[in-house]
Amino acid sequence: MPDPSAHELFQAIWRQEADTVRTILGVRPDLVVVMALIDLGADVNYVSSIARWRRPAGTSVLHAACYAVGTTTDVIEALTMKGANTKLKDSEGQLAIDVARAQSRDDLVAVLDA
Repeated sequence: MPDPSAHELFQAIWRQEADTVRTILGVRPDLVVVMALIDLGADVNYVSSIARWRRPAGTSVLHAACYAVGTTTDVIEALTMKGANTKLKDSEGQLAIDVARAQSRDDLVAVLDA
């Protein structure tokens, strides 16, 4: 069996590991990482079905970015420009902008409200 490509490995993790996006964004929520994931085929509208790390089920990539402490406005802009749906709600009925407000991230709120 040939060695899988980085893209194939990434896709396997993406499909099987519900918290991959939240883990990656929690560790290094920067533009370079986000763009690399998107270039590898990451679904910017991926939604986790698992409640974990004090985050409800239904957390989207955009929700996860708003929860992450180091997220910059560039990350939010990149996600939305690549098609991240700002109208997705988690299992508690919150939008990503609601999470940003709850985290007192007025900079992210401004981008999501534009």
